[in-house]
Amino acid sequence: LAEPYLGADEATEPDPVRRCRVADRAKERIPADEVFVMGDNRAESFDSRNFGPIPEDLVVGRAFLLIWPFAAVGWL
Repeated sequence: LAEPYLGADEATEPDPVRRCRVADRAKERIPADEVFVMGDNRAESFDSRNFGPIPEDLVVGRAFLLIWPFAAVGWL
């Protein structure tokens, strides 16, 4: 996965576990009508990596704007 938003140190780290500062995960099949959610601060977020997928009907918002990186600002 290309991750152009990473800093130089993280982007050049070949080991994904060290690059992401999170434990490697086994492949997981997400059940129908559920979603796997991740926070944007992956090293510190409490998300589906901790509590598993959540029912899709618990999602109450929708992303509509990209604000970072500034070169890509726009509507989704």
